Parts: sequence; C-alpha cells; structure tokens
Amino acid sequence: MNYKMKPILVMLCATALIAGCVTVPEITKTSDNHYSVTRVDKGGSFDDIASTRQALINEANAFAAKQGKVAVKVAMKDTPLAVQGYTSMEYQFELLSKAESDAMVVESAAKNGVTPAMLVQTNALNRSGAVYDALVKLDDLHKRGILTDAEFASQKSKILEGN
Repeated sequence: MNYKMKPILVMLCATALIAGCVTVPEITKTSDNHYSVTRVDKGGSFDDIASTRQALINEANAFAAKQGKVAVKVAMKDTPLAVQGYTSMEYQFELLSKAESDAMVVESAAKNGVTPAMLVQTNALNRSGAVYDALVKLDDLHKRGILTDAEFASQKSKILEGN
C-alpha cells in the first residue's frame, strides 16, 4: 500500500464511522394528526443541543409546509447519554391548518394577557396590523418552544409599550 494513501484511508474510515453514529431525523405519524421527529446520536452526545433542537423544529415545519399546514409543538423530549447509553431528542407536533393555528395563537395571546381591547388599540395605532402580526408571530415562537415564558413576556411588553 502506498504510504501517501494511508492518511486518506484513515480519514475516510473515521468519517464513515462518525457519520453512522447520528441518525437522520425521520418523521413518524403517532396518531390521527400528530407526528414525531427524532434524532439519535449513538456516538455520545450532540455537539450543539440548541442547533439540534432547531433542526428538528425546522424539519417539522418543512414537513407541514409541504402539506399546506402548520406544525404546532406538542412536546420536546431530550434523553441524555447517561439514561439509555446514547443521546436522543424527540419533537412531537400536530399539523393544523393556518386558520386553526391562528385561532390557537389568538387564544393563547388572550391567556397570556393580550386582551382584545389591546389588540384593537394597537391596531388603531398601527393600521397595517404590524403589532397584531408581531404578537401572533411572537406567540407562535413561544408555542413552538423557541422562546421561554420569560422571553415571551419581555418581548410582548416591548411590542405593546412601543405603540
């Protein structure tokens, strides 16, 4: 064997071994309108848990968009290496129509202190509806698990106080 080829062969084997440790996210139907996307890392742990979490959310959103729907978070589960011998992450979501999703967002906004009067007032101040749209988008990010409760409350206050 040519000694110049040995390092290349070692790198190719190592790459193949590492690539086989992390599964490609796969979407499975769990019930009528509910789905799950899971990623498993049998090599130890995810390098960047936040980017892995976001990748699963993006995968669910892309899947929903292909069907003309919206993915709404049901649950997110992380299982660390110590529990089962490998690290895994699962994102459970429900597919809803845009109208159903918007209704959920408005309902959730109301539960989080955004009253119809506030929406009317902010919409009167901003006829384009940008404030309302910002609140809807903010609530959507909160529902999907991208924003924490504290981040949601802080951003909501900024939007409402700014107008």
